[in-house]
Amino acid sequence: MGNIFMFKHMLLATDGSESAKNAEDYAFYLNANCGTELTVLHVLDDKLCHYGKVDTLAPLEARESFISYVLEEQKEASKEIVKMLEDKAKAINAKFALKIESGEPVDIVALVASQEKVDLIILGGQRSERTRGFRGLSFADKLSAQTDHKIIKMI
Repeated sequence: MGNIFMFKHMLLATDGSESAKNAEDYAFYLNANCGTELTVLHVLDDKLCHYGKVDTLAPLEARESFISYVLEEQKEASKEIVKMLEDKAKAINAKFALKIESGEPVDIVALVASQEKVDLIILGGQRSERTRGFRGLSFADKLSAQTDHKIIKMI
């Protein structure tokens, strides 16, 4: 089947959360039914050093141990996310290339979108919350500032 969709290559950036499921379903649907190439990206946030600074009185060993624990938990969770994505794609005969990267999520999504030369970035996530009358920058806002790619944010 040829590509009948106006975008040839999509990037789905997902964290596997409940709020990302609509974006995953949409990207897999477009891939399976419109012939659009799909790259799925899951980013392990390795900038967790701020957790180690919560208790400045804690020994360095304890802080490093906690950071290692959090990073290991992320790796284990990513295995489950990958399995879920593979099952979802298989159920509707979608095909995708998987990338798992480490780093600051916004920076990695922008970098991979550029490297892969995608036409569209699909994000899943929760609505931005207002804090004391000011709107905080959402992931999509930050990503828009770093890339010229079209972005669809599914909620």
